[in-house]
Amino acid sequence: MIPIYKIPINGNTVSGTFSINTLKVSGGILEYIYIKATTNDTSFHVKVVDDANNIIYETSTKPVGFLRDRPMIPIIGIHTITIYGAKRDELFTGCVAIREGK
Repeated sequence: MIPIYKIPINGNTVSGTFSINTLKVSGGILEYIYIKATTNDTSFHVKVVDDANNIIYETSTKPVGFLRDRPMIPIIGIHTITIYGAKRDELFTGCVAIREGK
């Protein structure tokens, strides 16, 4: 069975921004991203940056208060997931799923 790591997202934006780091991955797939704002009309942007500062994923949401996506992007190393440009400072929750292996 291939392990899937679920990284929780739970933090407040400050000036519309919040970031977390993933675990160090020796090789895997960024399978799933789910991020939800406290309010249902919040729009925001999300980007995932690798440890060489390359943006490997970036998207924007409409003012619906959440993002749900299955990017299926190969990853290696530690990645930073940043929520930015949020309409207001508030709590964001959710998770990112990374499948180990290639």
